Amino acid sequence: MLSRRTKTTISSLRLTALASSITANLLCYLLLLISVPNSWAQQPSNITANLYIYQLSSLDSDERLKAVESLQKIGEPAVPDLIRALQNEDIWVRSLSAITIARIKRNTNVSLPPLVKLLKDKQPLVRYSAAIALSYIGGNKATLATPILLQAIKNESPSVRRRAVIALKNVAKPNTTIPVLIKALGDKDASVSYSAASSLNNIASTDIPTFSKIVRNNSNIATLVKALQDEQESVRYIAAFTLNYISRSKTTSATPILIKALKDESPLVRQRAAFVLSNTNKADERIPALIKALQDKNQSVRYSAAYALNRIGIKAVPSLISALKTEELTSKRDIAEILGGMGNKATSAIPFLIKASQDRDINLRANAIYALGRIGSGNKQVFPTIVKALSDENEIVRVNAVKAMGGIAPKAQSAVTTLRILLQDKSKTVRLNAAETLSKFPADAKIIVPEYIANLSNQAAIVRAESAEIIGVMGEQAADAVPALTKAIQDKESDVRLNAVEALGRIGVYARSSLLLLIATLEDKDSLVANQAGVAIDNIALSCIDNAQKLSVSDLNILVSQFNTAQKILGDFEDTENLTIAINSLRTERLLRQLDE
Repeated sequence: MLSRRTKTTISSLRLTALASSITANLLCYLLLLISVPNSWAQQPSNITANLYIYQLSSLDSDERLKAVESLQKIGEPAVPDLIRALQNEDIWVRSLSAITIARIKRNTNVSLPPLVKLLKDKQPLVRYSAAIALSYIGGNKATLATPILLQAIKNESPSVRRRAVIALKNVAKPNTTIPVLIKALGDKDASVSYSAASSLNNIASTDIPTFSKIVRNNSNIATLVKALQDEQESVRYIAAFTLNYISRSKTTSATPILIKALKDESPLVRQRAAFVLSNTNKADERIPALIKALQDKNQSVRYSAAYALNRIGIKAVPSLISALKTEELTSKRDIAEILGGMGNKATSAIPFLIKASQDRDINLRANAIYALGRIGSGNKQVFPTIVKALSDENEIVRVNAVKAMGGIAPKAQSAVTTLRILLQDKSKTVRLNAAETLSKFPADAKIIVPEYIANLSNQAAIVRAESAEIIGVMGEQAADAVPALTKAIQDKESDVRLNAVEALGRIGVYARSSLLLLIATLEDKDSLVANQAGVAIDNIALSCIDNAQKLSVSDLNILVSQFNTAQKILGDFEDTENLTIAINSLRTERLLRQLDE
């Protein structure tokens, strides 16, 4: 038997031999052990735990791994012995016992105090193991591992730094973790920077408000700019993503690299770079690059570039006008749409959009017309251009012309004749949009409603269905059609019933007389009709809230009763919050009336 002195000598020799590499080696074990299937911990075993704990001190790495696996198979019954092993004189035993406890993840209340105590161990390796174990077990005391992990992130070993980065997000508060992880994006080791990027992405996807609040004033721009040029896609992406939430004054220095990132091989990076460029100050530099990005083969990148240009606003208009004259066709389509989105900020683009509205390309004409409707309600040249487009040979152009006419409706009374002609257009989409635009001319809309009311009795179901649909898009202006629509709810054709129900919902408070039949329709044999009846009742309820002061006391009483009935039926199938609000609002209005008497 070996003497106590001999044992001490052997232990010292072992510590000396392992001093330079032990931390990295153990962390390799951690990488492996933390990923071992949890199912192992659920398999019963009669083998004594102490035997395997003894094997944790073996110089043979395979033996140590087998010992950990066997202890996990034993599971919870092994935890008391593993806790005692945390005081073993062998650093391998203490370290691997801590990790094994974390893998079993049982008896948390029992195992936490000893692991917390282990954070003060003399050996750095043991302290790292305890910190990582606590990060996986969790609980309030796991935050005590934060200082150890922050120290480990500065370790010479990439394996130690990587595991510390992964563990930190599980124990530290975001205001501590996020700045450290941003700094770790610049780590010289690819595995560490990758892990930092993954951890940041995890935090951001879980709680974006907290993430954005913390990074807003982060001053580590240099690290993020460097990370934008990293070889790893995930690192470049999270760097761009983070820059998007940092204040504009601080991200300006990153503009050149972000412009370069618009040509990144990864569409995710290009897309995010475009978003960030909308948040920097150097407009002159970024606008040409963003316009070029409108030609990107990836649709998401093109959308992001368009968004950025729209957000930049009036500063981008001159360059967009120039591009409208010189860029490729696909870009011109997007440019016209972007200019339209800017509204009256882009009035200087009107002459060029008028010219684009006469282009051979259908989509460019359509986008230019729609943009003119958004921008030029006060321009004398815009109205004739839109009227002309109402007769375009292409359906898309005519639809956009009708929508554009709606944008300038108050100043376009002379367009009513043309809009009424378009009610007979060969395209149903054009007809519906024409009817919706006509609803902005109340007097004229009411003139045409009787024609569609009559059509609700037409022998052809397709005519009845479309008539109900057109009445619906006119909304409140078609209130005279309520009796006919209420009758149409009982039509034998489901398409007619569906459109009639939807129309009543759009008419709102003026369709309240149809509520009883709509409630009955909640049990229609066609599920689409039944569901739409619920939507219509909801819409009428919301409209009643807005118009409560216009209703008589008798109306208030009837509506409260009917909405209560509808709520009882709908309560088993869907949310009835709007009905509850309507009932309470109408009751309040009724009470106020009584107090005024």
